[in-house]
Amino acid sequence: NYDAFMEPISWFLTGMEKHSDARRSDLRGNAAAFFGSMTDYGARFTTPSALVAMNELSNHDHSRFLTRTNHVVGRTAFTGPQAANYGVNLAVMRQAVLMQMTWVGAPTIYYGDEAGVCGWTDPDNRRSYPWGKEDRELIRFHKEMIRIHKDYEVFSTGSLLYLHAENNLIGYGRFSEKEQAFVLVQVEGEEREVEVDVWRLGVANGSRMACMMYTCEEGFDMAARMCRVENGKVKVEIGKNGAVLWKTLSM
Repeated sequence: NYDAFMEPISWFLTGMEKHSDARRSDLRGNAAAFFGSMTDYGARFTTPSALVAMNELSNHDHSRFLTRTNHVVGRTAFTGPQAANYGVNLAVMRQAVLMQMTWVGAPTIYYGDEAGVCGWTDPDNRRSYPWGKEDRELIRFHKEMIRIHKDYEVFSTGSLLYLHAENNLIGYGRFSEKEQAFVLVQVEGEEREVEVDVWRLGVANGSRMACMMYTCEEGFDMAARMCRVENGKVKVEIGKNGAVLWKTLSM
C-alpha cells in the first residue's frame, strides 16, 4: 500500500520520498497534504481491500524508513552505505510504527525495521539482520504496539475519522460500537496540551480514557495516564516528535 500509506506517512513525518530520492520540506508536517493524500488514494480501495492492505514503512524496493528520518537525499552509489546510518531519529521511527499499528489496514513489518536496520534503496535495503547488535528498545516498542493492535479489535476493523489537523499536528480516531481510540502525532514542536473532540467517536461524557502509549524525543512509556471525558472533550499532553494513543476503558 504505497499511495495510501507508505508515501503519505513518509512525506508527513520525514519530508522524504520513499526511495530517499527527493526531499520536500513543504510536505513535512503538512496535515492538509497528509489527510488529502490518504483520502484521495484511500477512496480507490473497497472496504475489504482497505482492511487487509499491506501497510509497510519499508520494503525491498525502497530506502529503510529509519534512514529517511535523517532527511538526506542519497543512494549507495554516490553517498556510500554508511551515510544511511547517520543522523537518524528513533523518535520519528516510533511515531511511524504507532501509526502503522493503528491505521486502517494490515501492518506489515519488513525484517530488520524492528531492530533498527538502516539502508538506502535497493540493494542497500536488503542488509542482513544485525544479530547481537539489535536495538532492543525499538524491538520492545514494536512488541508493545503489536500487542495493542492484536488485543483490541477496533484497530483491525474499526472505522476511521480525522479528528485534528494543523501545521505539524494531526489526530485521528478508530471507533466501533464497543471501542473508541484516538491518536495524535506531532512533527517537531514542544510539549503541549491538545484538546480532542472525542464525542465525534461516540464517546459519552463521563467515560474514562487511558493512554496506551506515549512516545516522544526522549523515549516511550506506558505509564498510567487517565482522563475523564467532559463536554465531549479530553485534554492530553504530547511531546516533541511525539505520538500518543488513547483508548476508552470498559465501564
